[in-house]
Amino acid sequence: MLRNHDSKTILVLEGDTDGVTLSECLDRDECRTVIAHGKTDVIDAVEWADQQGYVGVLAIVDSDFVDIEEVRSESRNIVYTDAYDLDAMVFFAAGILERCIESLCMHHTAHGSTYDPGECAKVRDTAIGMAGFIGAMRLYSIRGGHHIAMDDFPFESAYKGSPPSLDSVQFAKIMLGRLKGADEAESLLNRWISLASVEPLPERRRAQGHDLFRSLALVVRKRWGASFRGDIWERFARSHWKMLHLEGTEMHAEVEKWCKRNNRKVWVSAA
Repeated sequence: MLRNHDSKTILVLEGDTDGVTLSECLDRDECRTVIAHGKTDVIDAVEWADQQGYVGVLAIVDSDFVDIEEVRSESRNIVYTDAYDLDAMVFFAAGILERCIESLCMHHTAHGSTYDPGECAKVRDTAIGMAGFIGAMRLYSIRGGHHIAMDDFPFESAYKGSPPSLDSVQFAKIMLGRLKGADEAESLLNRWISLASVEPLPERRRAQGHDLFRSLALVVRKRWGASFRGDIWERFARSHWKMLHLEGTEMHAEVEKWCKRNNRKVWVSAA
C-alpha cells in the first residue's frame, strides 16, 4: 500500500474526515491520500516504511496528548496537528466559527430569539470552556490509568442554564458511574475537578474537536434555539476550511519543511 513508484507524495491520514477536511488544501496532481483508520496504524505504517527505506511517505496525525501522556514518534515523516486534533484546528481557525454561526443561526433561530453576531465570541468561549473541562477530565483519566470513555459524554445532562454552566450534581453522577471500581472514586473526582480549574495545558491542546462542536451545538441551542447537532456543525465548519486557514499553522510549516527535504509537494500553491 505504501510502495511509491512515482514522484507523488503518499499522505497517510487517520480517518476519512481528515481527508475531507484537507481536500481543498492538497495538490492532487502531486499527492495522494491513504486512510489508515486509526492513529496507531498510521504511525506503525510510516515507521515500517522508514525501516524499508521508502521515500515520499508522510503522515499527519492528531496530537491528542503527545508529549504529555504519549511519546512522540521519532520519525521525521510524521507531522502532528497544532491543536488536539484536526477538527479542533478547524474550530479554532480564525473566522470559521463566526461564519458558521452566522450562516446556521441567521435563519434558524427559535421563535422569539434574535440572532446577535456580537454574542459570537461569548458563545464560542463558553463552548471552549465546556470542551476544555471535559478534555481535562480525559487527561486525568488517562494519567491515572482509568481510561474512562469520554467521547460520548452527555453534555445535555451535565450542563444547565443559558449560557450553560456545569451542573456539578449531575456531572458527579455521570463521572462516578464511569469511575465505578476506582479506589475512592468520589475523592478522586473532587481532586480532578479542582485540578481542572487551574489546568495549565491550553484548551486548544486538550479540547477534542468532537467535544468542541457538541458543546457549541448545546450553547447555540440554549441561546438562539438553532437545533443543529454537533456533527452538523463539524461538517459545516470543515467545508469552510481553506488553504488560508492552514497557512501560518505549525502543521503547514512542518509539512513544507518535509517537502523541501524530500523534493515533494503536498499543498496546493497559494493563490
